[in-house]
Amino acid sequence: MVGKKGGLSIADGVLEKLTEHAFAKGRHADLGLPTETMASNIMALVTKNLSKLSSGNNTMHVTINGIQKTIMTNVANGTVRSVNMYPGVSNRVTQGTVRNLGNVKW
Repeated sequence: MVGKKGGLSIADGVLEKLTEHAFAKGRHADLGLPTETMASNIMALVTKNLSKLSSGNNTMHVTINGIQKTIMTNVANGTVRSVNMYPGVSNRVTQGTVRNLGNVKW
């Protein structure tokens, strides 16, 4: 397990899958940051908000350096199984919580 807070933990391999999928084909290059920095900062945001996540799909809206993004997490059996980031404010239907994380600077 990678991290634990609020009774939830993050499964091994989530960071690697996030890095592989979220940043494929130059996605999120608009942030002007190295992939490793973005992935690390996303995981820090998820870890900070673990206690706010519920079972199922969770949506976190955040503005990073003035650019809107959506972070999606999937939780099952007390474990974050996946994390992904999408451009803009996603209107994907979620069974879990929707949180507005406000503005962050990276």
